[in-house]
Amino acid sequence: MLEKKAIKGQMTLKLETSRKLNVLHKHITKLAGINKLNEVYLISFSLLNNLYPSSDICIGLVEGDLIRVTCTKNDSDNVTALSKDGKGIMVRAWRKKTTQIVNDTRLDPEYVPVGLFTHLSETAVPVIFNEEVIAVINIKDPRANGFTEDDKQIVEILSEYISSIMLRISQSMKVSTTESTYRTMIENSNDAILVVSNSKIVYVNNVTTKLCGYEQSKELVGKNAVDFISQQYRDQFGERIKRRVAGEPQPERFDHEILRKDGSIVQVETTASMINYDGKQSVLFVGRDITERKKFEAKLFALHQYAAQLGAAQTLVEVSEPTLKTISSVMGYEYANFMVREGDNLGCIDDNGFGSPYWNIPIDGKGCISRAACEKRTVLENDLSGSTEINGGQQGVRSELATPVILKGEIQAVISVESMQKDAFKESDVKILEIISYHVASALERIELG
Repeated sequence: MLEKKAIKGQMTLKLETSRKLNVLHKHITKLAGINKLNEVYLISFSLLNNLYPSSDICIGLVEGDLIRVTCTKNDSDNVTALSKDGKGIMVRAWRKKTTQIVNDTRLDPEYVPVGLFTHLSETAVPVIFNEEVIAVINIKDPRANGFTEDDKQIVEILSEYISSIMLRISQSMKVSTTESTYRTMIENSNDAILVVSNSKIVYVNNVTTKLCGYEQSKELVGKNAVDFISQQYRDQFGERIKRRVAGEPQPERFDHEILRKDGSIVQVETTASMINYDGKQSVLFVGRDITERKKFEAKLFALHQYAAQLGAAQTLVEVSEPTLKTISSVMGYEYANFMVREGDNLGCIDDNGFGSPYWNIPIDGKGCISRAACEKRTVLENDLSGSTEINGGQQGVRSELATPVILKGEIQAVISVESMQKDAFKESDVKILEIISYHVASALERIELG
């Protein structure tokens, strides 16, 4: 009975995450065509209500010394603004410019009850524009541990879209009809911006030049814009320019691929709008490199498939094998170990890349794996040059990342990823390996209950 409940709970979580991703993509399409700031927040608020129908939601706008609460879902909320100098999870998100997740508000001294209800979990995600927090998305749940890592990533994606749309609206409002005015604002933009007239490029900023793999903007100006689009999207891109110039309705936002000078491909999200440039009707394109975001979305999808595979695992081998394969496919690293606790030691039951026979190490020993087990936390070492504290005696390892698998407060296993390169691991690798560790812990708990 417990096993069935656990499996049912995992399936429910996966279905709920899929629903949220579908809702997110649907509403982002609506956001792409919005040109007024208040409408951006209203549609974002509507999206959040669809994503979290049982939670209390608000968006706080940063105004001077206050975070003014707007778009409040719960009519009983009686707080209209929070002081930047005061307490509150939203205030902390503004101050630290990072997402804040509180799994139990009773344990957080900065938690401030809002309205008539006490919420046991709360998340606050900042919306950052030009390196400043301009708003904070706030979601409160009556349950403890009401938000998952997937929830955090979904709301952060929404925050990035809001920031991108804010940039487009700001640029559309400020761009004038002269090149000098364009240059003042656009050259300092973090996005790729170009102007096309009669299918020819008449202006590009430095970001566009670098994105296309060139040294100087004059190498692009005067050329046909379509020539810089990958073959797969070339006809579609050219048709969009013609129809937009003709005044026909076209999607404000679309994804395509840029063909760089060296032949490589960059995935780009682009918005297009009509402007008057040097007295000629032209198209202003604002693009953003989304290659890494697309890779992340693909990794997220692969992790969901991995979780589903673990749902059917019955043995440690059936847990370790897909885990190591996922590390290889999602993280891109070929060296990894799956260590299982055996008393006071950790035994390697499977590995990627090394092909070593069974070996074990003491939990209270040296090295990243032992430290991760002993301290019950993720350990990252990006420079092991000359170090003698390398588990298992692998030769040539220069970077190591180890994450514990914890079940009921006790160490059950340690997953480590290794590289022969110095500074190999990023913060995103840490997050992914910790997600994998969470899935392994859930699988081990289910097998134990079975």
